[in-house]
Amino acid sequence: MYMLKYNKAENQNTGNQISLFDQEKQYSESNYQQQERSVGHNIKTLLRHRMDTTAYFEFTPSLGINTKNSSTLGRNRSYTDLKKLNDATGTGGNNENTLNYSHGFYIEKQLHKNHIVSFRNTVSINTNEKTDSSFQLTNIYDTANPQTSLWHKNLTQNNSNNLYFSAAYYNKTIKKLNFDYYFTYVTNRQGPQESVYINRDSTGEVHAAPYENSYRYKYQDYITGIIFYWRPTKDFNVKFGTAYQVKANHFDLLKINSVEKSSLGYWLPNINIRYKDLNLGWYKDLESPELYGIQQLVMDLNPLYTRKTSFIFNNIEKQNVSISYYKYTSKLQFNVNGNINYVNNSIGSRSWRNNNTGQMTTQMFLAGSKYNYSAYTYLRYNLKANKNWSFNLSQNNNIYTYENYSSINDVDNKGTNIGINASQQFSATWKNMVTISPQYTYSWNKNINSVKDKPDFIESTYSTHKIGAGLNINPIHGFSLESTYSLDNRASGLSGRKNYHILNASVYYTLKNNSQLKLTGFDILNQNTQNYWGSQGNRTYFGNSLTLKQYFMVGYIHKFNIVKTKK
Repeated sequence: MYMLKYNKAENQNTGNQISLFDQEKQYSESNYQQQERSVGHNIKTLLRHRMDTTAYFEFTPSLGINTKNSSTLGRNRSYTDLKKLNDATGTGGNNENTLNYSHGFYIEKQLHKNHIVSFRNTVSINTNEKTDSSFQLTNIYDTANPQTSLWHKNLTQNNSNNLYFSAAYYNKTIKKLNFDYYFTYVTNRQGPQESVYINRDSTGEVHAAPYENSYRYKYQDYITGIIFYWRPTKDFNVKFGTAYQVKANHFDLLKINSVEKSSLGYWLPNINIRYKDLNLGWYKDLESPELYGIQQLVMDLNPLYTRKTSFIFNNIEKQNVSISYYKYTSKLQFNVNGNINYVNNSIGSRSWRNNNTGQMTTQMFLAGSKYNYSAYTYLRYNLKANKNWSFNLSQNNNIYTYENYSSINDVDNKGTNIGINASQQFSATWKNMVTISPQYTYSWNKNINSVKDKPDFIESTYSTHKIGAGLNINPIHGFSLESTYSLDNRASGLSGRKNYHILNASVYYTLKNNSQLKLTGFDILNQNTQNYWGSQGNRTYFGNSLTLKQYFMVGYIHKFNIVKTKK
């Protein structure tokens, strides 16, 4: 299969923020526009073959070539109630080329009715080259030399490859207790190389750093494990086992000529219990270090922003507990599930802000453990129906929490975000031809800080309401209609709210040759926008993003039927 993708887009983003520093409000405003064009070529193939009733293999290669170009224009400013702090205007652009190849290979052989062996291999090779260039003019008002210009060019190249092998043996000798023994080897290499060229204040003296934050990272995973499948009764089954994983990490920090190595072993047990429609599970897992925690040199040439060094190479140990229940009948469909996710360490961010100039300094740090919780429920009930009418009522609910660590002007804080979403829909269908579906959605979010004695740290709640309906009409004299309308009440700024009317519709006309003409209108009332509002630590923020404007599209659909049947 070959797929050609072409995309040309214009993005407009605005943002506003209020931060508290020593109980003084600092305001930040930004405006950002981007024009982007991308072209992608993708080839995918699936090869399957069954040699006989006991052997089977498949091979799935894919190749992708992508190019992307963009140009940007941005403005931002910071101020207090009494004075201006800084402002900046910048233009820029980037060119990016990406090449991806991957394949998957799987073969399975039944040696005996109770003995099965299998082998799986996956390979992925990725190359990415990107050039960013920009020019920024900055004014910092409370300094001896308030105006600074900065020409910046950044060349990055990232080559990565991933190799995966897994061999397994499956035994069904014991009728109610089977087991699967496996060995897995994974190796991954990444080599992001970054070259930075900066000319400050048009002096002609270019700061050049051929390997500004470049490094090579390689990890190897050796995993051996066993899984048992026990089914004592028809309604009850247990899957349990354990694995032992050795993870070897190798960091070659090119800029500072340093090498970091580690090789550690971990036991990773797991268990899953199912009784009828109830399922309980628990497992341990391991992840590689998060690479954005590596900063080899202080970055301080930008007059508004400085980033300090950080070296974080820790593996991440995870645990997950889950519970779910499913019930499906002709009248009732019900599903509930919950998850608790634990990680033993994470990465936080420290920041220091100069109250007189608005200059910001940041640094990543190794933070503590995190618990994230989530729960989801779905209910659909089919009400009593007659010959012409059918009705159903459905409801979706979810609740989640996630934690993060930060430090602002040397005050450490652990933040917790809580979110709730609830959606209800009632549908009425007449003769399987006309369906009306009114819907209501409510969303609620709250942030909680561990710091309680500092007035700079803000806790707030935010909610949105969405009321709407869908109208679908199946072919009547060849015409069909699919439409949705919603009234969204959400933030339109740091303190204001607004109603947004969103209307989408598609009209189809079916021709005699089994084809269709289609007219689609997206955002017919021209009000679609993506708004987000929130608070974290000592700041409250609002953003607006517009990526897809109102459009109308005419299409033609033809259905080919090449299946021949014997009479």
